Amino acid sequence: MKAIILGIFTFVASFLPLAVVYGQAQNNNWYFGTAGIDFNGPSPVAITTSAMSTYEGCSTVSDKFGNLLFYTDGVSVFNRENDVMPSGTGLFGDYSSSNSAVIVPKPGDPNKYYIFTTECYYPLTGLHYTLVDMCLDGGLGDVVAGEKNVFNRANS
Repeated sequence: MKAIILGIFTFVASFLPLAVVYGQAQNNNWYFGTAGIDFNGPSPVAITTSAMSTYEGCSTVSDKFGNLLFYTDGVSVFNRENDVMPSGTGLFGDYSSSNSAVIVPKPGDPNKYYIFTTECYYPLTGLHYTLVDMCLDGGLGDVVAGEKNVFNRANS
């Protein structure tokens, strides 16, 4: 019995490094202000290519391998080449909102991401979302038509 338990434990433990390497890399790139940090290597590396200029809240997402997908300051969405996505301006976040934007993968669709945005100043109009599809613009991603600054009715 001990041999069976040990065998199962050894089998499961052999896959743990794969889970760590491939399952947690969506947050390996951090962009903020005009700089960032890349955590993909053995040591963090400074990123100096950020196209943002913000003082506060921003958000970044990478794929499961740690490759940058896009980032946002809550007002504009920048692709992995540091260019603004074709429909990626005019989001309802704010450059000075401490929680201007949060990026969340769309459940059941690994190519789509929600960007939830909040304003900074009163009158606050509530939580809005924008949907980004990474299959658009030749794989660089873009905002889905009709899915930009959608008011979250759950707040009303």
